Amino acid sequence: YSASVDFSVSNTQSINATGVDLSFYQQFRFNNKLTLSLNTQLEDRKNNFGFATIVNDSVLVGLRKRQTITNTFVIKYNFTNMMGLNLRVRHYWSEVKYNQYQNLDKFGNVTNVNTNANANYNVNFFNVDLNYTWQFALGSFININWKNQISNFDKLVGDGYFKNLGNIVQANQANSFSIRVIYFLDYLDLKRKK
Repeated sequence: YSASVDFSVSNTQSINATGVDLSFYQQFRFNNKLTLSLNTQLEDRKNNFGFATIVNDSVLVGLRKRQTITNTFVIKYNFTNMMGLNLRVRHYWSEVKYNQYQNLDKFGNVTNVNTNANANYNVNFFNVDLNYTWQFALGSFININWKNQISNFDKLVGDGYFKNLGNIVQANQANSFSIRVIYFLDYLDLKRKK
């Protein structure tokens, strides 16, 4: 078992902005064949400054609250030292809620503005990757890969992480399946056979 924690805090006094980052990584290695890992990353920004939208040819920026949570779960299973299976499940959620809009002029100056613009957003990505790899000869591989991707972008802020996780698995999915064969040819062996 191994684990690590990273924590950082940032502060921008000119706009009273704060940021907190926390990541937690755990890995369970049960034996030479099976390993599980979980990585959680949290980002919380208050008074974060960024692009909002364009209204009537005016660029709006603003101060916003931004929260991001990423969870990644990985299972690795090695059948032999030449063959293995890898499952990776990842959910990314980010929510941005603007509390003040400003107009950005062509010189880079900003001025407060009252607007009905709604640049708030809520975004989710849920990915599942399943990979099978077999090294059948020196430098030669067969890779079989299945990918499932679900994404959602809306303006429904305030629902929180767990409600978004429940909603994302019901959204439309995109699946792909691929087989790739890589075969190593040694030119010297081919030349000797002639």
